[in-house]
Amino acid sequence: MNLKKIVGANLNKPPIKVKHADLEKLHEDSRFKVVCPKCEAGLLGVHRNKDFTLSRHDRCVMCAQTFTYIDDKIDGEKLEEMKEDTK
Repeated sequence: MNLKKIVGANLNKPPIKVKHADLEKLHEDSRFKVVCPKCEAGLLGVHRNKDFTLSRHDRCVMCAQTFTYIDDKIDGEKLEEMKEDTK
């Protein structure tokens, strides 16, 4: 795997809508961390907003692809309200 070709490769690409529940977990005990479905080398960690709700927006730490989660909940926790432009 050539990491130089992967790192930041998707930085300026539009967000991809995904269901967190359909993604491959980093390990079986992981609640939030999943393998990036775009590059399969990085991970998505799920972030919290200032009010501690889960953010719908995430970015791969390796390829920099942005994702929008379309789930209502992740591991039983509600995500922030979905804005019209992400429906």
